[in-house]
Amino acid sequence: MNPKLGIVLLFITFLSFSAAATLERVLRTSGTPPQPPYHHHQGSSAGVKYGSGYGSYYHPRAKCPKLSAPVGGKVNVTGQYLGHKAIYSCNKGYVLVGFHIRLCIGNGTWSGMAPICKRVNCGPLPHIANGAVSIHPDTRLGSTATYTCNSGYKLVGNDTRTCLANGKWSGQEPVCRPVDCGDLDNPMNGWVHISPNTLFGGQALYRCKLGYELSSDVVRTCQASGQWSGSAPTCDPIDCGDQPTSDPNGQIESTEGTSLGDKTTYSCNTGYFLVGSATIYCQNDKTYSDDAPTCEPVDCGDLDDPKNGWVHISPNTLLGGQALYRCKLGYELSSDVVRTCQASGQWSGSAPTCDPIDCGPQPEPDPNGSIKATQGTSLRNQTAYQCNAGYTLEGSETIYCQNDGTYSDKAPTCQRIDCGDLSDIANGEVSIAPDTMLGSNATYSCNDGYTLQGDSVRTCQASGQWSGSEPTCTPVDCGDLDNPENGWVHISPNTLLGGQALYRCKLGYELSSDVVRTCQASGQWSGSAPTCDPIDCGDQPTSDPNGQIESTEGTSLGDKTTYSCNTGYFLVGSATIYCQNDKTYSDDAPTCQPVDCGAPDPADPNGSIHFTTTTLGSRVVYRCNKCFNIVGKSVSVCQANGLYSNPAPVCKPVDCGVLPAPKNGGVTFYPGTYFTSTATFRCKKGFKLTGSEVRTCQCDGTWSGEKTGCQKIQCPKLKPPQYGRIYTSGQYPGDYAVYSCGYGYSLSGKSRRVCLHNGQWSGSPAQCKKDDHYGGYYGGGYGGSYKEHEY
Repeated sequence: MNPKLGIVLLFITFLSFSAAATLERVLRTSGTPPQPPYHHHQGSSAGVKYGSGYGSYYHPRAKCPKLSAPVGGKVNVTGQYLGHKAIYSCNKGYVLVGFHIRLCIGNGTWSGMAPICKRVNCGPLPHIANGAVSIHPDTRLGSTATYTCNSGYKLVGNDTRTCLANGKWSGQEPVCRPVDCGDLDNPMNGWVHISPNTLFGGQALYRCKLGYELSSDVVRTCQASGQWSGSAPTCDPIDCGDQPTSDPNGQIESTEGTSLGDKTTYSCNTGYFLVGSATIYCQNDKTYSDDAPTCEPVDCGDLDDPKNGWVHISPNTLLGGQALYRCKLGYELSSDVVRTCQASGQWSGSAPTCDPIDCGPQPEPDPNGSIKATQGTSLRNQTAYQCNAGYTLEGSETIYCQNDGTYSDKAPTCQRIDCGDLSDIANGEVSIAPDTMLGSNATYSCNDGYTLQGDSVRTCQASGQWSGSEPTCTPVDCGDLDNPENGWVHISPNTLLGGQALYRCKLGYELSSDVVRTCQASGQWSGSAPTCDPIDCGDQPTSDPNGQIESTEGTSLGDKTTYSCNTGYFLVGSATIYCQNDKTYSDDAPTCQPVDCGAPDPADPNGSIHFTTTTLGSRVVYRCNKCFNIVGKSVSVCQANGLYSNPAPVCKPVDCGVLPAPKNGGVTFYPGTYFTSTATFRCKKGFKLTGSEVRTCQCDGTWSGEKTGCQKIQCPKLKPPQYGRIYTSGQYPGDYAVYSCGYGYSLSGKSRRVCLHNGQWSGSPAQCKKDDHYGGYYGGGYGGSYKEHEY
């Protein structure tokens, strides 16, 4: 049984007993009444008879009027006379307001006020923060309250509540919390910065690491739907675009692509060789590390001169160049060959040889003579003729094979003994004295630049022959010259007097002196032979003060020198240079520039950034504004790889933490528990708030105001009226206080007061006033005053 209902029934029983006992009570008149027992008189009237000497008081037995059922309820009456009860009840959907039991009292009236059946009404609901409530059709039993949240907020709890028969709304009041779009994944090779948070309206800014760029410049916003706007961009590798066009005589051999660091390799067509970097790569600034290399014609290289000859190459030894062979005097080519430099880097055909010239069979001797001796038929081979006894030889006793493949003379004739005249020898002369007869002398001499070969004086002998043989004047021959190592000598037109020797060197070599040597009358070549020394570019360009020469092959043609930079510096220019034909290096020494990480990541909008330089080792210091805490590393250092050691930190507002809800109450945080957020406290029905209703998160991380509690509301104790009493079901909201008066007094004011939620009783205190309709009749002829015992 409900405790309150038990108390009410007990009170009603008490009232019933009190009403029934009224007839038994003795109302005192002036004087002292006798002691009991008293006698109860039955009949149409009731009275009390005192002992002798006292008067009697009579009161007719009153009948209470018929009661009507309250609207929406009913009344069950046990009778209409003193002590009878009227029990009220309400239909479903109605609630009784007032006491549900009334008593028929001695004055013929029913006690108290008739209760009413009031339709159950749950009352209006307060609007929720960041939302609204809609009630349909009204606030009575069965009505529905529907909750909705503003855009950007979502409902936590049931969205509908129903008015129940107990006059209360079902369930608990929901809350509207900001939509949270949640964290976003960092893009590969980048990161995302969310400001100020992931709640409705927050923004996400994307950034990429060095060497990557955003596919689109996107700022995404947390929408009311709980989704981030747009789609996440990607951090794509930097792309340098199309590679430099290959040389017309080459092509791109292979490529990894056009992104940062991707390599492209070039090659040349057959017959060409590559000059420059065979491989280039895409750099951070979206340019390629070098131009496309060029394809130079293949060089077939120098050819060896044939023995007793030479080779003349025109215009050079590159693809298409021609080699023409020539032989020294007295020699001829084994074949008439012109060799061509082919795409394979080889000369076409094979080298001819310089074979000695052959004049063929010697001229037939005179019929009166014979060939005395012969060396053969090759160049300069001699054949000697003789005459039979009694004949003298007319003509050249000896002939020889000449350069043009003919003999130097016809065969001599055999004349009868007569020394005859002697002809001047080529490039010289003969002087005969006194004549051509026996005993005469013929003296020979040569022109300048020629030397006499043979007897300088001949005597006409009895044989009709000049003694000895005719000498010759041969040109001074300085002889062949040795080719210098790594070069050759070209003699034009021959090695005889006046001939010139021109020296040439192979590719990559140079003459020690620019010398043309001439064959002199002395039979010696003028000057001395130069040498072919390797081309030397001299000392390499000095390395940058912040770098060094990593390695070198030397300073000769083609030798490579590689440079490098110290830690903290990066190389600008060609890392490798080489010695060129013109005795210069292919490029200057590269420079070493300090590593520069560039502008650091910007500071959070609620913070600041401090730095002086962006070179290696430079420190970037991030700070957060007052009332914000730093999340991440506050210091980022520029590293040797050109990247900062840490991304920019985030400045998040100071978080005061969650305050506990007071017992019998609740707390709502908006928009969170961080700086400037508020905590609003509410108490359940029947409780009042103590402390601060609204507390704010402060910069120091503490909540403002005082600790909040919910204290049960209690109405003050009521003082009963004079000549009456008060029954209370309690002192808490909803409890009732019922006023009643003693016999002979009627109630002035409302009989019922309710303990309200503000801790005050409704209405004003009722009073008990004497009812003039109830007088006393005293048989002794005197009157007096009386009052009922106070409850």
